[in-house]
Amino acid sequence: MTAIVLSLMLVGAPDAGGCTKDVDCKGDRICVQGECKSPVSGGAVQGAPPFSPTGAPIAPGSPAPTTNPRRSRIPDDVANSVVGIQGDVQGFLLYGPTISLEMGSKVAFVIRGRAVSAGLIPHVLASSDEDTLELSWGAGAGLHFYTGDKANRQGLYVGFSGEYIAVDTREGDDDWGDQDIHYLTKMAVMAFDIGYRWVFEGGATLGLGGIIGYAKGLGAETTNLTSEVPDGYRADDSDRFVPLLVVELGHTL
Repeated sequence: MTAIVLSLMLVGAPDAGGCTKDVDCKGDRICVQGECKSPVSGGAVQGAPPFSPTGAPIAPGSPAPTTNPRRSRIPDDVANSVVGIQGDVQGFLLYGPTISLEMGSKVAFVIRGRAVSAGLIPHVLASSDEDTLELSWGAGAGLHFYTGDKANRQGLYVGFSGEYIAVDTREGDDDWGDQDIHYLTKMAVMAFDIGYRWVFEGGATLGLGGIIGYAKGLGAETTNLTSEVPDGYRADDSDRFVPLLVVELGHTL
């Protein structure tokens, strides 16, 4: 009987150095792919195959995995561009579209021009008084500070800007016949900007944001191009808050 039990133990034992489970190995060694291996620091196992970040084993001779480069999807000439141009198409529904030129990387200097007479709101305000909006415009500058790391002038941004606005409206009162009365209102707008900009592989950009501004009246002029200005006719240059939504389409240069 002893000989039979001994023979069964020999048959069931693994080959020298081989294993099927951790208990087959001596000491603190563990079973790895049929062999007893000693663990090393960091929880790794000596002699075990390396694994990719996804958890899959790496075949022998394969290059070591690398993380995606910082600007893997955006070409270097686009990502490193220091100049961009944007147009605010939402301005057609508000206080006029703008064209902006930005220069910089994480910190960008902004130059902006505004076509006030192309905006819907100035026309609505003028027509409410039976006036006509004439050629009106704005120009300003500011700074934007970006947080994105995939390209210059990309990601969340905050900033501030100042803008000069000149609005010219023409009196529409038929009681004055052929008189040509104009109201010229001049304002300075100080604004806080916040938004997010995407930069795409081909260099196109899309920006969504908002502006909260305070318009300070700089004076108003009332002129009559045909004769004296009638009493009671005066341009309005009162101070006001100006909230704006921004939808910018642009391109890197």
